Amino acid sequence: MNEEMQEEKAADFEGLLRDLNATMEKLERGNLSLEESICLYGHATTLYQAARKLLDDAQSRLEVLMAGADGLTTRPLDPEEFLKERQ
Repeated sequence: MNEEMQEEKAADFEGLLRDLNATMEKLERGNLSLEESICLYGHATTLYQAARKLLDDAQSRLEVLMAGADGLTTRPLDPEEFLKERQ
């Protein structure tokens, strides 16, 4: 995958997160009708699934280089470990 496509996917992911956060904030305010809440919840679920797919696709492409006793080895990226390192 070329660099431009990777940047587009990252922008898509960031946009999905922004939209998901905005949608969740609306839901958390609690001032919506039941029908509006259900509609927004459905929208949030769709956004989450799209973001999750992008993350899953990225995870399948990533490997972490580790120094091993016999040189460099690779292992799949642990997303939770990665996020903890970023905090």
